[in-house]
Amino acid sequence: MWQEEQANILATIEKHKDANTNYHAQGIHLLELAQKAYSLYLQQTPTQRRRLLNFLLSNCTLDAGNLDPTYKKPFDLMAKGHSRSDWLPSLDEFRNSLMGNDTSGIIQQYSSIMV
Repeated sequence: MWQEEQANILATIEKHKDANTNYHAQGIHLLELAQKAYSLYLQQTPTQRRRLLNFLLSNCTLDAGNLDPTYKKPFDLMAKGHSRSDWLPSLDEFRNSLMGNDTSGIIQQYSSIMV
């Protein structure tokens, strides 16, 4: 009985170990892609640009000629990161966002859009 419980606990620990390195690598990859996003965006066709904007944005409003974008997660955390003086909580939010979701799909979609 206790051996089965021990095996389950050890399996759970191993999953957490894998997740720990996985979110870190995916987060780095996502940030690297984000750094290249603007230059890659300029190289895209209008259709590809629209796909990228649909992927990044949930809503945009136009107020007196100013465009105000609303970003999807986790891009909202990256967008507001530069405007905050207390960047550490933003980093924690971003990390938690990546840990809380399966980011492999996000990164795969983002990479395919930017190709």
